[in-house]
Amino acid sequence: MEIVEQFKMARKPKPVKVHKTEDELLFIKSIGQYHEETRRIPKEVMLRRYLNANMHRENWNGMDKYTIIGAIQQELRDLKGKK
Repeated sequence: MEIVEQFKMARKPKPVKVHKTEDELLFIKSIGQYHEETRRIPKEVMLRRYLNANMHRENWNGMDKYTIIGAIQQELRDLKGKK
């Protein structure tokens, strides 16, 4: 294989996984449980930060904005109910 062909093959973009609403809902349920560093931050804090970020989000890539924001708000209410 020529060096030019090797270069072209190395530069092919990797396929991007498109997140769906269901993926976001799973993330919201398990927020703060992925990495050791985030386990130290209270779930309520992480959810509030994520809610704030989503309120400013402009590109939803076909995801249902209201379902996702509603799920974050519901998760926050559920946490308050457990206290």
